[in-house]
Amino acid sequence: MSRRALIAIVLVAATADARADTWDATYGFGGNVETIGGDAYSGVVIQIQLWRRLTSRVSVSATAELASAKRDDIEGGVVRGLAGVDIDVVRRRRSFVPWLTASVGSGTETIAWDRGTLTRPMSYLGVEYRTSFDVEPGGFLRNLTSFGFRFGVRGHVTPGVSHTTVAKLCSACSMEDAPDRGLDLGFVGYMGLVFGR
Repeated sequence: MSRRALIAIVLVAATADARADTWDATYGFGGNVETIGGDAYSGVVIQIQLWRRLTSRVSVSATAELASAKRDDIEGGVVRGLAGVDIDVVRRRRSFVPWLTASVGSGTETIAWDRGTLTRPMSYLGVEYRTSFDVEPGGFLRNLTSFGFRFGVRGHVTPGVSHTTVAKLCSACSMEDAPDRGLDLGFVGYMGLVFGR
C-alpha cells in the first residue's frame, strides 16, 4: 500500500460523517514471531489500535505496537507503526453477536539491539474475531456506546536482510556469512478489549 493511498484513507476518515459507533479503540497483547536475516526470533507484543468507520462494513485503522524479539542470548526491542483497511466479513447486527474482520495494510518496523537499529517497511494481512455489547447511556462506562473483546492473528512480510548485517548490529550474533534472504516473515497472535464510541 503506497503512502499516497494511506494519506487518502486518512483524509477520507477525517471527513467521514460522524455517527454512533464511528470510532473504535483497543488495547491488546499477545505473541510475536518473526525472521530477521533468516533467523527466527520470538517474544511478546503490546498493541494499541484506533479505527475510524467509513461505511457499515469498511473502516481504516492505525496501530502502534511494542514487541520483543529474542533468540538464545540475543534480545531486541521492536516498534511498529501500521495503517490499514479493515473489512467486516461477517457483520454484527445486534448486541453481543460476534463478527469477523479482515485487514490489510502497511507500515514500518524498527528493531533495536545493543549496538544499533534496523528499520524497514512491512506489509500485513490479518483476520480478527470480535464480539461486543451495547452500553446504555449514562452507565458505568461513560461516553462509550459499546464494549467488547477481540482475538486476532496477523501475518506480515518485510524485506530480508543479510545475516552479516544483523550480526554487525548486536554483540552476541554469530558473524558467519549466509546468503541474503529475499523476504523475512512474521506472525502475531493477540487478544484484547474493544471500546466503541
